[in-house]
Amino acid sequence: MSILEILSYIGTFILLINTIIYSISFSFKKEAYSFFCVYLLIMLIITLLTTYYNSQKVNNLFLSHYYFLSQFILLSLFYKYVFENKKNKLLINTTLILIIYFLVLQYAMDTTLFQIFNLTEVVVTSLPLIIYSIIFFYQNLNAKVKFIYINIGVFMYLLCSMLLFASGNLMIELDPLINKIVWIVNASLYIVFQILIFIEWRKNYYRKIPKSS
Repeated sequence: MSILEILSYIGTFILLINTIIYSISFSFKKEAYSFFCVYLLIMLIITLLTTYYNSQKVNNLFLSHYYFLSQFILLSLFYKYVFENKKNKLLINTTLILIIYFLVLQYAMDTTLFQIFNLTEVVVTSLPLIIYSIIFFYQNLNAKVKFIYINIGVFMYLLCSMLLFASGNLMIELDPLINKIVWIVNASLYIVFQILIFIEWRKNYYRKIPKSS
């Protein structure tokens, strides 16, 4: 088993743990938390499907479109309810509508995009989330707020993965060793992202069971 496969399995395992522990405190009354729970669940499903198709030597590139679109929609809704400023909420609503409309139109005009990494899709679904995370940092510079660890993870991982996935069609032309190193770095960053998500839950949502006297 290669290092990349080991890192991928570790990332998937931590994602599974995070999905379970976040689901424990799931509540429709906590909109931001609820959308993040759904995000974890959808990412887990897509990751497991990707792993399965890969093991069967079946092309799984089409799953990347579900991955990026689901991530964009769910994390956008997450940030919508994290932000209190009405202008930020309006920004997110407008961006959601415009980008979804743009992607639907793009795929309707060129269905062959389903067979490759859609560079435009990667950028337009990742960049807004990175901007939201920067806004979150700016508005909470000196405040102790919930979701700060998640926000750090979103900014760090999405920025790096956007650059990686946006060059997905070019990666094939690189030296195999360089290609492998880049994917190892991405898998490592994903593990860090999942660890930050766990830290967020541990600090803000974990309820210690009182010891019996």
